[in-house]
Amino acid sequence: MKSFVVALLATTAPDVLAEKARALRSRGVLRLDATSALKSSAENPCPDGAENKFPSTLDTSYTVVGKNKLDAVWDVEKLREALGKEERWKIGEPWLLKGTFTNNGAEPRTFGFQAGENKGFLNILVPAGCVDCTLSAMGPVLTSAQHAEFQYRDDKSFTNGEVTMTNLCLMPQVCKGFECPHPLTQKVKANDTFGYSEAACCAPRMCKDEVTCAPTTQWEPRGDFDAREGSTLQGCCSAKYCPTDICDNMTGWDKNPATGLKGSTKEECCIQKECLDWSCSDVRIMRRRSSLVVDPVTGKNVTRKGWGDVECCEEQKCTEFSIPPELQSLWKLKDKAAEITGNELTECCEPRLCLDFSCPNNTQWRPKNASALPGSTKEQCCESLFCSSHTCSNTTTLQKKVKPEERPGSTDEECCEEKFCKDYKCSDATKWIHISDQLGPTNIDRRGSSDEECCEKIFCREETCSPSTMWKPKADAKDSQGSTMSQCCEPIYCGNYTCDTDDDGDGDGTMWYKKVDTNSYKWQGSTNEECCLPKYCSQYTTSTPTQWKRKAAKNIQGSTDVECYDQLWCSDYCCVGAGWEKKPEPQTRPGSTDAECCTKADLPETHVTKVR
Repeated sequence: MKSFVVALLATTAPDVLAEKARALRSRGVLRLDATSALKSSAENPCPDGAENKFPSTLDTSYTVVGKNKLDAVWDVEKLREALGKEERWKIGEPWLLKGTFTNNGAEPRTFGFQAGENKGFLNILVPAGCVDCTLSAMGPVLTSAQHAEFQYRDDKSFTNGEVTMTNLCLMPQVCKGFECPHPLTQKVKANDTFGYSEAACCAPRMCKDEVTCAPTTQWEPRGDFDAREGSTLQGCCSAKYCPTDICDNMTGWDKNPATGLKGSTKEECCIQKECLDWSCSDVRIMRRRSSLVVDPVTGKNVTRKGWGDVECCEEQKCTEFSIPPELQSLWKLKDKAAEITGNELTECCEPRLCLDFSCPNNTQWRPKNASALPGSTKEQCCESLFCSSHTCSNTTTLQKKVKPEERPGSTDEECCEEKFCKDYKCSDATKWIHISDQLGPTNIDRRGSSDEECCEKIFCREETCSPSTMWKPKADAKDSQGSTMSQCCEPIYCGNYTCDTDDDGDGDGTMWYKKVDTNSYKWQGSTNEECCLPKYCSQYTTSTPTQWKRKAAKNIQGSTDVECYDQLWCSDYCCVGAGWEKKPEPQTRPGSTDAECCTKADLPETHVTKVR
């Protein structure tokens, strides 16, 4: 459970506050006689005019004096009756308590709702000398309406001074100010929506509402566009690529080797194979070598060339395998682990045997000294039976009374009593939460020794299944008892996810390639970051450097000329050779050399052929 948050919105130096309190008291603003209701403000004290759920059956203002720890401040029965009608008062739901407080005493005073194991929630500390301080507390509800009680919670008794509380606001927390964890596919619901979690506050961003696939010559909506979540071109649209034969039989043009061009420009689509594109045959025990190597001639980084496991992959040795901490007492690495290929426990490890373990000396038993004792009276020959030697007949529900070594007896009636809930631990903290150790307004210790007597059920909540891109609630989650992922959620796997730019669905796009499941592991998620691995332009080199200039931005994703480079045009090039001039329409010709951009000035323009 999150700890409560207390916000002190009005603070003043203690001496000044105390003087102000005395002045207010002298004018009759503060009364020190008895706990009585004061007039409340006509304005709504809740933030942004939200509906105040503070029970209308309770007093709107209170003056508090003469309290012991855990004494109720508000009427318990009225509070429980009102909260029992509030649909959102549930264990785990976030709520806000806010009010205006004045403390004319010399000691700070703490108030809050009760919870199990002597815990509290929505606790507010009113500083000594505080005058008209606006204080608030936010946090999850820790007890049901039938056990709710607003108490004085300090260990010291409240015997001097008084605390007034007015303008009280009690309301469920709302989504205003909440930030969704996946802004590309999520947006925050209305500010007045109840809750403060991803499940309660976030709605999906849909491609049909966020994206226009334009220009239409380069992009078209994906097949599931109307139902797909997303807000980017890559996430919502499929790219239209140029036909491979568009440049065939055109005089003055060769097929452009660039890949990934979108639109109506003709090009070649082949590039030299590199280890960057190779997938190791057994990803369980192999990993790809670094994509860059140092050229021994130039000393610069170049892409690693190759097309096979030998050139592109390296085996993982057992020396790199890490035994989980919980298994380190049961397993150890095999001898010569550096020579063994593997990445699993059974491949790299062997069990530890008890033959190697030395047990400590046993100190729990010792021989009894047997000797004859002279005597003929009870005092000489007998030992008194004390409850310290008695075992209660049912240790589950009974415990020994206090000071058993001084209490004579040998029966349950003489030596045992029912156990207290304060000594009971709920059987499963993921399914049960301890209720208050005391019974209602009487503050009598609650007796019990079972979940049903001492605990309340915890039911699965959607917020447990986080992140929502990797987990979803089980079909019967709301009616199931629990609070953990395994109890309440089922995984979302990457198997049906298509990475952005993977237009043909083969798992390999120009900016992402899909992670591969193995026999022992399945990738989980429904986003590029969870299901795909990025391709960076730093790992890609064009095969026609005279026609392209690498983009200046860093960490760009891509594996094609268009994604990673800017086109060089002959219109920006000046011919170097004497007697040479630019070819016609230089703005349509890619290049940065005389051979690509220039022609002899005195030659007839017979090299240009009109293509029908």
